[in-house]
Amino acid sequence: MFPSVRPLYLVLSALLAGCQPTVELPNALRGSQSDEVGEDLGRWMSMDLAPDGERLAVAMYDATNGGLVFAVGTPDDAGEVAWMYEQVDGFFDDASGLDSGDRGQHATMKVDPDGGVWIAYLDGGRGNLRWAYRGTGPKTWITGELEGGSSSAPTGQWADMQLDADGRPVIAYHHAGEGTLHIARFDAFGTDDDGATTVEWTIEEAWRGQPWTGIDASGSPISREASVGTFARVHLAATGAEQVFFYDAAQQRLSMIEGGTGNWRQFFLTDEGVDMGQWPSVRVDEDGTHIAYHDVQNQHLMYAFAAPGGTYLSEVVDQGEYTGADTEIVKMGGQIAVLYFDGQYNNLKLANKQGAEWVKVTLAGEETAVGFHNEIVRIGDDWWVGSYDYTLRQPHFQRLQPTP
Repeated sequence: MFPSVRPLYLVLSALLAGCQPTVELPNALRGSQSDEVGEDLGRWMSMDLAPDGERLAVAMYDATNGGLVFAVGTPDDAGEVAWMYEQVDGFFDDASGLDSGDRGQHATMKVDPDGGVWIAYLDGGRGNLRWAYRGTGPKTWITGELEGGSSSAPTGQWADMQLDADGRPVIAYHHAGEGTLHIARFDAFGTDDDGATTVEWTIEEAWRGQPWTGIDASGSPISREASVGTFARVHLAATGAEQVFFYDAAQQRLSMIEGGTGNWRQFFLTDEGVDMGQWPSVRVDEDGTHIAYHDVQNQHLMYAFAAPGGTYLSEVVDQGEYTGADTEIVKMGGQIAVLYFDGQYNNLKLANKQGAEWVKVTLAGEETAVGFHNEIVRIGDDWWVGSYDYTLRQPHFQRLQPTP
């Protein structure tokens, strides 16, 4: 099933300074279920670590029930994971006989330093951005609407959350009705008239793009309406400065705004005239800013790097057909690595930067279509990959384990 396992041994061995890794086969979802979940589970996956650094925390969409699921996974030494599930929002309520709606797409989740869980997600039926929070006490979720929209022009697509230095969520997302980029920041906990806990947010329209006009191949004039904020990714610097990377659909370019509330500057990170910039993922470290993204026009995976204060230099990572969506960029063994989707073969792939070369291997998808909604986190020396298997309609997890 996995003929590419042997090349991956060699690739990661070079990256991990003499350690010989093994790749565990993806484990099936198993273990006790605290709440029932549907058969089609795993789209819009967002993955983080539990505060103990030893367990996986996952938010994902249950397409069978139209609900948001949170799961905690405890890996064992054999590379399997025991999962516990929690229904968060959007499920049928037996007590009231009501179904609260289709909720959980575009999920983004973070676990704060105290162990609280924050999730932002889309209410697909009403087109609203919603929030969910679970503290460290009993398994009780509080939920609410963050910003309203409509089913035809939803608010909250492509949401991305990060936590600031105080562990408070900052969420960037696309407002489809206005074609703008919005940012929501946690203000405080409050209570409603019934004494229930609520969350207060400050919402900012951070950026409004410009329309584009030009000439097509036949010489006829064409135009594109302003639309920014899809595929958003947030970076919060230790200094408090904020950066949001996103796709500018009118300009068809990867864009970034930098600054803070009411004081933003825009930068285009790709050249005009080539449609690039969907599916960005970003890593900022002491070396500079690393970005993986999709070349929409040529269907390639791209990588761009800028040293602090420098300009971005870009290169092609994988020029296969229909390649480069759903990227996740990390530093593995001191080298940049990118997890991504190969759309020609419906495979989950990993590209490793080795000097001037990119070495690419297939992690999964030989027999099923895997590589959607990709995530990757580290537990000790192990890297855990999460994805959605479109054939089996299940989450796909596998371990990349370096061993001495």
